[in-house]
Amino acid sequence: MKKLLCVCMILAVMLGLSVAASAVDGGSVTVEAAGDTAPGERISFIVSISGSEAVIDCEVLPLFDTAVFELKSTRWLVTPGRESVNSVTGGAVAEWDTPTDIDGELYMFTLQVRADAVPGTATVVSCDVSVTDQNGDPVQYQKVTKASVDIRCDHSTYVQKEDDQYIATAGDCQTPNTYYVSCAACGEKGTQVFQGSAPAGHRFENEVESELYLHQSGDCVNGASYYYSCAVCGEKGTETFVGAVSGEHVFEAKVETEEHLSDPGDCQNKREYYYSCAGCGANGTETFVSEKKFGVHVFDSSCDTDCNVCGKYQEPVHDLAEEWTADEEGHYHLCSQCDEKVDLEVHIPGPEAMAEEHQVCTVCDFVLAVSDEHVHEYSSDWSSDEKSHWHECPCGLSKSDLAVHSWSLVDTERKDVLIARCDVCGATKEEPVTDIPDETQPTYTDPTYPSQNTVVIQREESVNVAAIVLGILLGLSLIGNGVLAYLLFVKRKK
Repeated sequence: MKKLLCVCMILAVMLGLSVAASAVDGGSVTVEAAGDTAPGERISFIVSISGSEAVIDCEVLPLFDTAVFELKSTRWLVTPGRESVNSVTGGAVAEWDTPTDIDGELYMFTLQVRADAVPGTATVVSCDVSVTDQNGDPVQYQKVTKASVDIRCDHSTYVQKEDDQYIATAGDCQTPNTYYVSCAACGEKGTQVFQGSAPAGHRFENEVESELYLHQSGDCVNGASYYYSCAVCGEKGTETFVGAVSGEHVFEAKVETEEHLSDPGDCQNKREYYYSCAGCGANGTETFVSEKKFGVHVFDSSCDTDCNVCGKYQEPVHDLAEEWTADEEGHYHLCSQCDEKVDLEVHIPGPEAMAEEHQVCTVCDFVLAVSDEHVHEYSSDWSSDEKSHWHECPCGLSKSDLAVHSWSLVDTERKDVLIARCDVCGATKEEPVTDIPDETQPTYTDPTYPSQNTVVIQREESVNVAAIVLGILLGLSLIGNGVLAYLLFVKRKK
C-alpha cells in the first residue's frame, strides 16, 4: 500500500513539473525591423518584451531565412549578470543572480541581405524567447509579433519587354504598341517607352449596325446582333454586340400549333400553318405545309357516319338533351346535332280529362286531351318549324294562323350560302350555293313547297332577259288584239 502511495506522489510531482514547464504567462514578444532593405544592405531587428514577470535567466533565438539573410551582429539591450552568444545562429543566453524585470527592449540583432536575394519579395523575421521566472519555473513566450521585410530592388537594369502589362499606348492594325521599359530584376515598370516590333493588330471596338456586319437578324422584340469591326480598317471581328430593336416582325418561325393553323387539312391532305414571328409569335400571311401532320376525318357532326373526304364510317354519337321532348307522335330525346328523335315512345295516357284537369302523359306530361273548361288562348309569339309558322296554345293541342313561311333573301354578300328570313315570323334558313355562271340568275326556292315562295336574287349588273322577252310578247299581243278589234269594228259597220 505504501509503495502504491509513493508511486502516485511521484506521478503527481512529474505532472506538476510538466505543467510548469509548458506554462505560458501573459507576456508577449514583438520583433520590429528598422525599415525595408535591398540586396547587400544591412538591417537591424529589435526584440521587445511586455507583460513579463521578473526572471532569473532569458534565452533568445532569432528566426530568419538563411537564403535571404546572414547574421552580422547581436547585442543585449539589458544588462545581464552573465551572457553567452552563438555567433552563427545569433542565439544568446543572459543570467541574473536576483530576479530582474526585462520588460521593454530586450535584444537586437543585425542581418545582411544576401546579394542573390530576389528583389521585390517580402520575408518574415521572428524570434523565440524563453525565460526562467523568479520561482524557478521555465516559461516559453508564445505571443510573438513578427517583422515583415520587403527586399527592395535598385532597378539597376531595365529591359524592353513587349507585354500587355507594360503597354503605354495601344497601337492598331497599322501601327505598333508603345511599351514602358521594365526592371530586369523585379519587373517593375519604368518611365521610358519604346515602340513595339510589329503592328499591334485590329482594334475590334466599333459598333456598326449594317448588313455588312450582320450576325443574326432581330425582330419586333429582340435586336439584331452584329460583329464588332476594326476602328481603323473596318475589318469584321468575331465578337458580337446586340443592336437596337427594329420593331419589325420577322415571319420565319415554323411552329405547328393550333394558334398558327391556317388550314386544318383532312385525312388525305396535310395541315397548313402560318409562318410566325420569332419574337412575339404573331402570324404572318405566308403559309407552309406540315411535313408530318395530316388532318383528321371530316364529319359534319358527331352524328355523321361517313367522312366527307374518304367515306370512312364512324359510329354516330348523338348529343341528346336530358329532358323529354314531346309532340303528338310521342316523347323522345332530341339530338342537338341532327334533330334525330332517339328513344321515341308513344305517350302513356294518364286519367281522363276532367272539368278542370287535362289528360297528360304519365312520362313527359304532354297534354293529350284538354279539360272540359279549357279555352284555347294563343301566344302572341310565333312558333315555327322548317316548313311553317303558327301561334300556339300553351296546352300544345291547338295551333292558330298556321301558314307556310314567306321567304325573302336577306344577305347577298356571302358567296357560299344564301340566307333567307321569313317575312312573317322572322325564322331564318341557309342554303349552299353551287357555282353559277355570271349570266344566269340563281334563285332560292323553299324545298318543302317548290311551287311557293320563290325568291329571285337580282344582280345589279345583270339584265333580266326573260322579263324583257315577256314584255315584248305582251306588247305584241296587245297590238295584235287592237288591230283585230279594229278590223271587226270596220266589218260590222259595213
